[in-house]
Amino acid sequence: SPREQGEWTSTVRAIFSVMCGGCVGLYMALEYFSEQAGLSVMLFVACALVGVFLSFTYVPSKSSFDYLPYVYFAYVAILLLAYYSQTEGSTEMMDDADIEDAMENKLGVISVFAGTSLQIAFALKFRIRSTLERHVRRKRVASDSPFLPAAARNRPEHFRNVSSRSAHREMRAQAVSWMPIVGNIATLTSFAACLMLSEEFANGSALSVFALAPILLLLHQDTMMFPILEDSQRYAPPLAMVIGKLCYDTVLAIAAGPNKVHVLTLSASKVPWMISNIFALACASVNSINLVHFLATNVRTSTETLLITAPLGILAPLFSKITA
Repeated sequence: SPREQGEWTSTVRAIFSVMCGGCVGLYMALEYFSEQAGLSVMLFVACALVGVFLSFTYVPSKSSFDYLPYVYFAYVAILLLAYYSQTEGSTEMMDDADIEDAMENKLGVISVFAGTSLQIAFALKFRIRSTLERHVRRKRVASDSPFLPAAARNRPEHFRNVSSRSAHREMRAQAVSWMPIVGNIATLTSFAACLMLSEEFANGSALSVFALAPILLLLHQDTMMFPILEDSQRYAPPLAMVIGKLCYDTVLAIAAGPNKVHVLTLSASKVPWMISNIFALACASVNSINLVHFLATNVRTSTETLLITAPLGILAPLFSKITA
């Protein structure tokens, strides 16, 4: 436990964490970026910082929570510097091989950032979940009566929110209120990095977002970005991201126009084709937005609205001429 760890124990742990994380970064640097000395050094330092962060997040010491936020932001700054170091200089002075190597190095840095950020997000999810569960157990033990009041039986959602807010107040008192915020930043940045990699390696496949959206289940309820994120509400961000990505791909496909010659030969212009797909997109989006709204707010859509919007889901595949 943190109280049982002395200063020398934390120092030894920090040294071993730096060695373990740095060795992983050094291996990746020598394996994939052997010709980039500066990039290798930055990867070594970044992975060493990740090792320290993960070690003291899973098993904290007395003062680890005071400096872990600075460790995280130092890690992000170093990887950003590593990424932008591969964009220096004008491409006019570089040949095709150098440009290709620089692009591979940037994708490699993004891959390292995605993987390490995901590990950080998972570690913070584990730590916050453990803190909240410990708070709930302590509340149960401290309770004088084994029975819940009648109001709690009638309003379980309200009392769950009250319990969560009290747990977050306890986290602020313990100086760990940064954890949900940093966890959300790590989750969102790792998801964005994975999307960038999927656009490069999966040729922008619309199906890749279904595999990446569960990353957003690592999001936390915090005081800045997601003030309400409990129970079924945590499924709203992944679903919203899937719908947003599909709509974005559809808009790009509509703007690009039909890719079949016979479509243009049947009509004098592509305007009817675009109108048909825009109408299909609008029809498909209405019910999806209603579902996201229900998951995010737990407010049911009225019966009259459902009777009007439900048939639109049938019209969408009839008018759509594109897959997304």
